[in-house]
Amino acid sequence: MKVIRLIRLKKFFWVGLFLSIISSVLGVIVPLYIKNIIDLKNIFKSTLSLSFLSKLVTILVLQTVISAMGNFLISREGERQIADIRNLLQTHLIHLPIPFFDNQESGQLSSRVINDSVLVKNFITGVVPEFITSLITTIGTFIVLFLLDWKLSLLIFLIFPLDALITIPLGNYEEKLTVKSQKSLSDLTGIVTESLRNIRAVKLSEAEENVLVKFGKKLRLLYKLSVKNEAVYAVISPIQSLVSFVLIVSVLLYGGYRVQQSTLTIGSLTSFLIYFYQVIGPINTIADFYTNYKQTKGAVAKIIEILHEKPEKYIVGSSKLKISKPYSLSVRNLCFSYDKKMVLEKVNVDFPAKKKIAIVGSSGAGKTTLVNLITRLYNPNAGSIMLNGIDSKKIDLSQWRSMFGVVSQENYIISGTIYDNLVFGLKNLPSNDEINNAIKIANLSTFLSSLRRGVHEIVGEQGLKLSGGQRQRLQIARAYLKDPDFLILDEATSNLDADSEKKVSLALKEVMKGKTIIAIAHRLSTIIDSDKIYFLDNKTIAASGTHEQLLRSVPKYRNFVKEQFLKTNISGKESKNVGRSLPGL
Repeated sequence: MKVIRLIRLKKFFWVGLFLSIISSVLGVIVPLYIKNIIDLKNIFKSTLSLSFLSKLVTILVLQTVISAMGNFLISREGERQIADIRNLLQTHLIHLPIPFFDNQESGQLSSRVINDSVLVKNFITGVVPEFITSLITTIGTFIVLFLLDWKLSLLIFLIFPLDALITIPLGNYEEKLTVKSQKSLSDLTGIVTESLRNIRAVKLSEAEENVLVKFGKKLRLLYKLSVKNEAVYAVISPIQSLVSFVLIVSVLLYGGYRVQQSTLTIGSLTSFLIYFYQVIGPINTIADFYTNYKQTKGAVAKIIEILHEKPEKYIVGSSKLKISKPYSLSVRNLCFSYDKKMVLEKVNVDFPAKKKIAIVGSSGAGKTTLVNLITRLYNPNAGSIMLNGIDSKKIDLSQWRSMFGVVSQENYIISGTIYDNLVFGLKNLPSNDEINNAIKIANLSTFLSSLRRGVHEIVGEQGLKLSGGQRQRLQIARAYLKDPDFLILDEATSNLDADSEKKVSLALKEVMKGKTIIAIAHRLSTIIDSDKIYFLDNKTIAASGTHEQLLRSVPKYRNFVKEQFLKTNISGKESKNVGRSLPGL
């Protein structure tokens, strides 16, 4: 079973299961002692009766202790299993490629890790052990019953298949309901997560009602599915009660007749009734197993689907390639498409060591996509990325990404403290002097000195307690501590005001020293000093050269510069020197 393959059971589970089996066997023996005691004359005066009573008490106490120990060990293993399953899922998810997450909602994935794993744990450490012990109890009980009186036993044995004829079809129906319920629950989790994560945008947009309407629709759908599930249980439970009642009446009527005919002792009839009450629960558990299995199978379908997704390709077990510095990067005939829509086609770019190379182009031209390909967040459809002439595919992914530091317009701030963000992803923790130096270079010293807890101040979810400029400078400090060979600046100052931009630019100048810079920007002041500019247009590199060379020889680039200058000139942020470099302005 796919569910079982998720589990790696350890010795504590098997010990607990073994103890539970022993407890079940002892439970089968108990009614035999009761039968013998009842069938004896002078019960409380007979030495044999007292011996049977003392043995009965011993067995009952022993059964209770063993059962408690078995349940504890199985439950303990269950808690470990749920932790292991969550760790397995999270580890697998964190190593999946970015394209997988492009088509997923984070709230739904969180639900898989947190909620679905509980169902797997309950099935393996709850339903399965109960099924095994119930099966042993049932088999053992029926063996003893047939030995006591095969006619009365046959009566019981023939009625139970009626229960299975109804519960199995209902189990199939419940599996379908469970799949839909888990999907609905994941959707609901996603809506809650998204609305709370973006609570400021919700309030500023006065979208509370929209969020509640969307939430209400999913909640009602989940409610309807849950009611259908409960209806299935509501049908199964009375059926099982009816079967039990029919059995009780049948045993009493036929057993009473046999006692009158002196073909059955009162002790045997009593033990039959005790065995019946003892076995009815295990039989119902066995009957429910199929339903529970179908329910769990449906619930973990998405877990299996996630685990079947192929993780990013690391060169496992290989030693890192020794590549001599300085590093130079080259992109050759690179092609890439999103959902069969071509975004980049035969792109050729060179990034010489310790040079500043800029990639410019209109919005949607594929600049950020090119960076994602260079950092191997995506794999190209064709072409290659070379480091000192070595194909990137031959270099371990962790070694490759260790060479890159990114300062982006995206909010790459994690929840926690400023210190947590500074050391985020670093293989070796920096010293206090190194952290202080990074803070100084990132122009964060004054800001941190105003905080009561300094670097241990909480930044809030996605850094909400920090301004845009402070978040950018925190990313710069992190990049400085990583000390990468390539520093990628992806629209690093595009969302900042003039004062913040100035502080971030000063910080960047310090971090950029001695590194190869890959700059993506609309703002011309950040690219005109580049050693080379690649103009991305119509899915490919239309031209390359210095800012002045492109202005003179490439009309599309000139128009692009003019548009950007006009936009930024209106806001008053662009440098006057940029305007002078563009003839006619």
